[in-house]
Amino acid sequence: MLNGQPVERSWIFTTVAYSTMTVDVPYQRVGVGQVARIVVSGGNQDVSQSGINWTTGPAPQVVKVSSGIFEVRASSPVEATLTFSDQDGQTQEARVSFVNPASETTTTVAGWNLLGNSLQTPMVVLDRFGHVDAPVAGVTDKVISVWKWLPTEMRWAYYSPTLTAQALAAETVKVGYAVLDRIEPGEGYWVNTKTSISFPTRTGLPSPTVPTVLTKGWNLLGVGEAMTPAAFDKTLGNPVMIPSASKCMLTECWEIAGGLVTTPSIKSLWTWDATARKWRFYGSILALQGGTALSDYAATMGYLPYDMTENKYLHTGVGFWINK
Repeated sequence: MLNGQPVERSWIFTTVAYSTMTVDVPYQRVGVGQVARIVVSGGNQDVSQSGINWTTGPAPQVVKVSSGIFEVRASSPVEATLTFSDQDGQTQEARVSFVNPASETTTTVAGWNLLGNSLQTPMVVLDRFGHVDAPVAGVTDKVISVWKWLPTEMRWAYYSPTLTAQALAAETVKVGYAVLDRIEPGEGYWVNTKTSISFPTRTGLPSPTVPTVLTKGWNLLGVGEAMTPAAFDKTLGNPVMIPSASKCMLTECWEIAGGLVTTPSIKSLWTWDATARKWRFYGSILALQGGTALSDYAATMGYLPYDMTENKYLHTGVGFWINK
């Protein structure tokens, strides 16, 4: 009532569809002094950077370039975890690791060698191994063949520096292989050599530890930093884990971030000891059993074990199989 007269009022409400907030790349590794760009999509109303934690040294600098786009810089090696929030209380995290360049030194023995690309730079096989028309000194005449497993195609990619491009194409078509032209960061590969080789040193940023794509079954990989199979397994289950918690240090080899993962991401992991000509084996379920279960099984099967007493690591430049 207003002045004794009835009054009618009406309201119009506009609803906005709820939008889930996502981060384009939850983890990225960039060089010191470079720019890491983070794109936050979705969210309700404006998204802001609401927090940051870092491991050491000066705080990384964060600049909001435009709506949902942020750039991060650091002047020294550091690991930063950034938190983003919207007006409805949604939060998302992104982790950026700023690192200095690393060197990859690779040597082989005569026969089969299981190697890995530990740098962020793709390895172009023509440049690395040469070919009959453009040999790499001390390498090309010693390499018989190079192989990479293609898990989504369930077949091998093959290269031989002893063949011309035409002969290589004909050979792969005949046997159903793909032509191997490059080895991506974090991928593993086989090299069959006539004798030992010391490859030219490669330098670049380490590849991310966690693969971007894994298929069910067999995957051939490499790592950008040394860690145990147990730590690698745990990192797969938590891609945004801070490396200081996921690495396996000498004084804390298996008790990583509260212990072994109770729900393994992998069934088994295998590296090839080219000198001993034996497989080195890690089984997640056997490791969980504790004691000597893993080493006992490996000994029974004629494998070398990844066990606590030997304190063995996955190293940069070395390839390994995982069965997922």
